[in-house]
Parts: sequence; C-alpha cells; structure tokens
Amino acid sequence: MGWGVDFAGFLLVPVTRYSTETFEVSWYDAIYFCNKFSEKFGFTPVYSVNGTTDVSKWNYTLHNGDSIRGEVTQNTKANEFRLPTVEEWQYAAKGGQKYTY
Repeated sequence: MGWGVDFAGFLLVPVTRYSTETFEVSWYDAIYFCNKFSEKFGFTPVYSVNGTTDVSKWNYTLHNGDSIRGEVTQNTKANEFRLPTVEEWQYAAKGGQKYTY
C-alpha cells in the first residue's frame, strides 16, 4: 500500500497516518536532498560547499553520518527547495502565533 520514488539515494514516501516519522536524516543529508530536488525541477540550488552547488563535488556520502568538510553557504536569492530558517521554525513551533516568552 502506498508509493515510493527512488531519488538520488533517498526514498520519498508520502506521510500518511501509517508513516509519520523520518529517522536518521542528518542536516547534511537534508541540504544535499534540497539541492538535488531543486536541480531536478529546474530551480537554482540554495546550498554551496566551497563555492559549488554541484553535490557530486561535495565529497559527501549520504546516510553515512559524516559532516561536509568545507564552508557551507546559502544563496538566499535562489528559487529553491530549502530548509526553514530559524525564524520560520520558531514561528511554526508557536503554531503561527506571535507569543512572547
């Protein structure tokens, strides 16, 4: 029951009431995936390592627990798939309300 798409080492599975959790995905895996997904749909990738958005040149192995060696930067003007900013996470965690603690 359900579907999956193999995409560059990731198994994309829709979130349903039977599958709601994701395990063992590092921040580095996530930015790798964002860049690959952006490229697949013709968008400008957001993340660069040592100045390149080409993940094949990052010397990184998916799901290996490694970190990316080099400077990771973000192109904030890219039309992309990206991770939420700290501010976006905080807003979401507050349920879209502007609570002050």
